[in-house]
Amino acid sequence: MTILELIKKALKEKGVNEKHAERVKSIYKIEKDDEVAKAVDAFVPIVGTIEAADAERKKAVEDAVKAAKAEAEQKAIADYEAKYKLKDGKAVDVTPPDTDPKGVSPEILDIIKNQTAQIEELKGMIEGSRKSLDAEKKMSEVKGLIKSSNLPESWANRVDIDSETSFEEQIKSLSDEYAEIQQAAINAKIESGNFSYAKEFEGRSEDDWVKIMNGDGEAGVAGKAELE
Repeated sequence: MTILELIKKALKEKGVNEKHAERVKSIYKIEKDDEVAKAVDAFVPIVGTIEAADAERKKAVEDAVKAAKAEAEQKAIADYEAKYKLKDGKAVDVTPPDTDPKGVSPEILDIIKNQTAQIEELKGMIEGSRKSLDAEKKMSEVKGLIKSSNLPESWANRVDIDSETSFEEQIKSLSDEYAEIQQAAINAKIESGNFSYAKEFEGRSEDDWVKIMNGDGEAGVAGKAELE
């Protein structure tokens, strides 16, 4: 199935009209099949607002067109009567001319102004939804890199997902720090004469190393131990 077909299928399963498929694909810039589900989940909470805005915008445009047509007809009749000195609004066959934007009534201008404000508000809502999903995608990538680097899972929050520095560079820095923490713990045991590799190093869990980093566990002098 194509990505668009997958989006339509996911929308249908959520009870949302398939006509929004193109919109979902465009808003969330979906390029992979596994991005569809999260994008649709993010779209569902705002679809009601979008549909309401679409309906109101369509009605406003129709009302504006009707008002402009009526205004043009009245002006045409008035001009015709003035030209031929007719009175009492006698029936005439008039083809409404194209309306000049400068001659649009204040009421129509208000409708256009309100619709513009609504569109901007809706754009803000959509952008917020898209940013939220982008942040979730980035954090998912970070957690994968943290896991593959054998770092504590909680350290994912130490990665700045909005930084210009790549995730790889940031995680390399964290890996260096983690290695220093482990080395400091070994150094402390060596200095005390109680070092046992199997007992003191291999037996520590990720939580143990995190506690050491936070100052809640044992810490030693920074440096590297030279073991024979």
